[in-house]
Amino acid sequence: MSKGMINDLIEAAQSALHTEEIEIESIYEWKKQAIEYLTEHLGSDHYYTHYFINCIQENEHKSLLTGGGVLAAVREAVARKDRDFCRRFLVPDEDRGESDRCGPYVNL
Repeated sequence: MSKGMINDLIEAAQSALHTEEIEIESIYEWKKQAIEYLTEHLGSDHYYTHYFINCIQENEHKSLLTGGGVLAAVREAVARKDRDFCRRFLVPDEDRGESDRCGPYVNL
């Protein structure tokens, strides 16, 4: 997993949090890159990928805070070398596609 890329994404979210006016195009690009990163490194069925996609839909400061937090959690799991991280948090088939739900998909 690319530490540089995830750090850049987290830093971009934190930087944007300290601005008064959000640049919509920049936030859209950040979300796109973060989703691509999570999908590539965790898979499209991972809890964090689903959570990010479903809960980071608005171009608001709270979305940046939440998204940065998700990315930081991924970075920490990788730093712990948690080899089961990808397998333990897969979204069950029956919960896929619930776009209005931001709660837990699996028993943690």
